[in-house]
Amino acid sequence: MDKRNANIWAPVIGLDGFRKEQTAGREELLFNELHGERLIDKPHKHDFFIINLFDKASGVHTIDSIDYPIKDHQVHVLFPGQMHKWHVYAGTIGYQLMIERSFLEHFAPFFRFSFTNYQNHPVIDLTKEAFIQLHYEFESVKRNWNGSIH
Repeated sequence: MDKRNANIWAPVIGLDGFRKEQTAGREELLFNELHGERLIDKPHKHDFFIINLFDKASGVHTIDSIDYPIKDHQVHVLFPGQMHKWHVYAGTIGYQLMIERSFLEHFAPFFRFSFTNYQNHPVIDLTKEAFIQLHYEFESVKRNWNGSIH
């Protein structure tokens, strides 16, 4: 966790708080589509990972008190305990995976870079080809787990 926010109190929201609104998912992973404007102006934290894939997007995502512009073909990675808020502007199309901490940590040895690298660089600009591949994976999650929320 970023030491700048270690002593800052912010509410922690768990994965169970999002199950009702999800498009698809299972116990350890939820899928959500992001369409249009979204405003979360009160900083908060989660006890799970979030991977946001933006297709057409604009706005500002504040992670650990740093403002990141939201743009087309980006991935925003949020780790458990990181504080965030955002203003996603109208016209945005994106996808979101919410992943239980223990589930994703199980796969950590297979990642290209360490978790620290992703935590220190939470926004990744994608090439068109990389976006297409990642979008395919997100859509696969949606298709395979549609209607199977526990």
